[in-house]
Amino acid sequence: MTVPADGGLSKKGGPRAWWAVGAAAVLVAAVIIGTLVLTDDDDKEIVASDQSTTSSSTSSTSSSSTSSTSVADTSTTVPADTTTSLDTTDTTGAELDTSTVVFPDPDTAERFDDPVAATQAFATGVIGFTDPVLGAYVAGPDSAGVVEVRPAADGPVTTVSIVELADGNWWVQQATTENIVLDEPTPAATITSPVTLAGSALAFEGTVQVALWERGGAAPLAETFVTGGGDAMAPFEGTLEFPAPTSTDGMLVLSTESAEDGSVLEAVVVKVGFG
Repeated sequence: MTVPADGGLSKKGGPRAWWAVGAAAVLVAAVIIGTLVLTDDDDKEIVASDQSTTSSSTSSTSSSSTSSTSVADTSTTVPADTTTSLDTTDTTGAELDTSTVVFPDPDTAERFDDPVAATQAFATGVIGFTDPVLGAYVAGPDSAGVVEVRPAADGPVTTVSIVELADGNWWVQQATTENIVLDEPTPAATITSPVTLAGSALAFEGTVQVALWERGGAAPLAETFVTGGGDAMAPFEGTLEFPAPTSTDGMLVLSTESAEDGSVLEAVVVKVGFG
């Protein structure tokens, strides 16, 4: 018997062989498709992971930026409030205590921003010096000080006490001199008519001129004189009658005069109240 060249498979085994080949091809295709699907899913997960990371980074940056802005706002608010508080300070409207001063008259607009200028006006307008020689202002405690006044460069000294009050102006409180000492009335005493005058003085022929002024008066309310010592300090005593004043206070001025021309040499001035 003769055997065919294909081993007999061409007729009896042919269909089975093609089925096996087709099955193998389908299996290979399925594996390839599955691999592709898995690869695509992995790519999506990677993208999603990248997006999540980016979102987290953006959120962190935004949070950091917000925190920084909040700190900046806080630092600029504090100095602004402090500045406003300092600017609202009000130091105007201070009340003046003129109970111890004799010049200028608080009821007038006359004021002095210089102590020597105030002393000059007082010396000529109240005491009666003609052409006084004034020294420099000498400061003391509590915004007060003194200015020396002479009738001439070599004349006796009248010391004027002056104070700067809350308004920034200068006010005369009193005047003193070594050659006139007033014991009665004392400074700021309340007096009635007749008032007793007592003290000691050294003057030409012992004569001391006395003038009582009320506040705002254009001329003395009353005048007199007392006699002390002509060669040395000696006591004096006297009285002064005066009409009813129209103000509540005033000043008592005691002065001595030059033997040559009758000009004022020195003076004592004290504040008094009227009872």
